[in-house]
Amino acid sequence: MAFRWYAAHTYSGHEQKAKLYLESAITNAGLEEQFGQVLVPTEEVTEMRQGKRSTSTKKFLPSYILVEMDLNKQTQNLVVSTPGITNFVGSAGKPTPLKESE
Repeated sequence: MAFRWYAAHTYSGHEQKAKLYLESAITNAGLEEQFGQVLVPTEEVTEMRQGKRSTSTKKFLPSYILVEMDLNKQTQNLVVSTPGITNFVGSAGKPTPLKESE
């Protein structure tokens, strides 16, 4: 079983909700061994506002979540049928795994 990273498109601003729904669906379906991590890609950003330094968390891939999983029909259907997730990134309806460098 080889886990690969896949990007899934979500509704704008619903990345955290989609992540929670997906994690809940994985647990309810009993497929924990076929999934790894589910991440909302964020980064820490430090800005200067009114002469003060402030740190905030910003999404660097808005409307996407990253899912580490073993791809098969069952896992693909589970992710796509999760509320808030529209589809995987890929061509012709086939999810494309992310490269290791990404």
